[in-house]
Amino acid sequence: MATLPKFLKTDYFLTAAECNAESELALSTLVRHIIESATEHANRLNVGYSRLAETGIAWVLSRLALEMKRMPRVNERFSLETRVTAIDRHSSDRLFEITDAEGKQLGMARTVWVALDIANRKLADLSMLTELAAIAAPYSPACAPPKRLRMQKQPDTVKDLSVCYSDLDINRHLTTTRYIDFMVSAFDMEWHDRNRISRMDVVFMRETLPGASISIATTALSDREVQLDISQNGEAHVLGLFTHEPRQ
Repeated sequence: MATLPKFLKTDYFLTAAECNAESELALSTLVRHIIESATEHANRLNVGYSRLAETGIAWVLSRLALEMKRMPRVNERFSLETRVTAIDRHSSDRLFEITDAEGKQLGMARTVWVALDIANRKLADLSMLTELAAIAAPYSPACAPPKRLRMQKQPDTVKDLSVCYSDLDINRHLTTTRYIDFMVSAFDMEWHDRNRISRMDVVFMRETLPGASISIATTALSDREVQLDISQNGEAHVLGLFTHEPRQ
């Protein structure tokens, strides 16, 4: 029997096409790398989309936490390593470590994935995925787990958004990375020139469908924390929390 890969490490070279206006890796692109890394590792463990689809279930990203000491910069090489740290009946936790070319840690991320029954949209049972149970193990050091957020009732600002064709993924829902783009774009370039996002927490609650009219509300919780609520008709779809600090 082949040895199961306990982790997956992927190397990258940051081109200008994947940078933001600060000449750094765009936040939504890093989230895309995180999702793709988790997907590839799951495939190598034979617990990916194809295996789960046979039983009518699918992986869904439920919560995400990301802490960055700094972002990779243009023309820089960096790596992303992922491993499974826990699994229970309905969910699986992953840890990600981002390092530079010398192996120095740039940041860490943690995700919570749930199994969803495609037919009834309810949580499915993961107990048959013995491969994940065999390799799941706590890892230290690790960043703090994703926070549980509640929609803010008295936001500072509210902006309406429309879901267009280019925002959709293979499931014809608003793609995960587009939510991140909406959140980042709630602040202008001058704000990003002055501040960097040192931590991001995201809770994914409902799917957003084509043609939906949604809104993003921002609420300053402190001098360093801003909550961003994406909702439709008063129902929360995705909640985010940015922790920021002045750029050096």
